[in-house]
Amino acid sequence: MPVVAVSKALRDRLGDEGAEDLAKLLSSVEEAAREDTLVVVEERFARRLAETESRLNQRILETEARLDNRVTEEVAKLEVQIARVDSRITEEVAKLELQIARVDNRITEEVTKLRADMSAFKTEIIKWMFLFWIGQLAAVGGLLALLR
Repeated sequence: MPVVAVSKALRDRLGDEGAEDLAKLLSSVEEAAREDTLVVVEERFARRLAETESRLNQRILETEARLDNRVTEEVAKLEVQIARVDSRITEEVAKLELQIARVDNRITEEVTKLRADMSAFKTEIIKWMFLFWIGQLAAVGGLLALLR
C-alpha cells in the first residue's frame, strides 16, 4: 500500500492533524477502490469462467453425441460383417457335412466289399484245406497199405 505524502504547502494550510486525516482518507478511498476493483475483476473472471465452462460442456456433449453416432454406425457395420461371415461359415460347414456323408458312404461300401472278398477268400481257403486233408488222408492211407 503506497504511502500518501502531503505537500508542505497543503500541510501548512491544513495543519499536521488535517494532513494526517487527509492522508488516511485518501488511503481508505484508495483501499475501497482497490477492493471494489477486485470485486469487479473477480465477478468478470467468474462470469468468463462460467461462460468458458458452459462452452466446454457444450463441446463435450457434442463430441459425445458424435462419438455415440460413430460407435453406433461402426457396430452396425460390424454386425453386418459378422452376419456375412456367419453365413459363409454355415455354408462351409454344410459343404463339409455333405463331403463327410459321402466319405462315410464310400467307406461303408468299401467295408462291405472287403467283407464279401474276405468271405470269398475264407471259402476258397476252406475248399483248399479239405482238398489238402483228403490228399493227406489218401497219402497216409497209401503208406499204411504199403506198410501192411
